[in-house]
Amino acid sequence: ALQITAALGQHVRQFQASCSPSAVVSREHQAAVAEAQAQLSEAQRVASLAQMEVSHLEERATVYAESTKQASHALAYWRAEVDAADRAISDAKGKATSAL
Repeated sequence: ALQITAALGQHVRQFQASCSPSAVVSREHQAAVAEAQAQLSEAQRVASLAQMEVSHLEERATVYAESTKQASHALAYWRAEVDAADRAISDAKGKATSAL
């Protein structure tokens, strides 16, 4: 009976300690820390995904810029070709008119 009483007394003291204001604050603090760590982990995951997306968009922008540059050069080339053809047509018309 003494052993049971001693064990019961020990359990009562442990229960009382777990219900003390400092124990409650400690559990609340641990819960708040765990929640903050979870939020930090999620924010880091989202930031990592965002950085991957930014990198992907930067790569696409570089490809687009290069394509635009090449298209601009091609356009300039063909405009020069059209201008040369227009001059040749004008010259031919002038020669045809002179020949008549």
